[in-house]
Amino acid sequence: MGARAPARLAVELASGRARPGRRRLRHAGKTFKGLTDELLEWQTKEILARETGRDDWTVRVRPELVVEIAFNDVQASPQYPGGLALRFARVKGYRPDKSPADADTIETVRRIYEESLS
Repeated sequence: MGARAPARLAVELASGRARPGRRRLRHAGKTFKGLTDELLEWQTKEILARETGRDDWTVRVRPELVVEIAFNDVQASPQYPGGLALRFARVKGYRPDKSPADADTIETVRRIYEESLS
């Protein structure tokens, strides 16, 4: 099946810097834990069906899929643009019952992080 690229997790950046009506996504981690060969094959097909462009490193897609991610913790991380990283993230599955508008935002991740500090 070849090398597996990790699923990149992104959450909406709830910020005034985003253009009105346009969502900006921010990485909060990457994982391929929880992906079976069957799910990886399905995911690849579905993502490529939504392709809008690519370069040597990136396949750009329409943000239409919602994936549920389980994680153990959130930590501050200068490595990710949102400033936070999900610890021990794993894919639980895709949520066809949800639209991207239903996805959690970076503000939700920040709230979880702040609550973990208290």
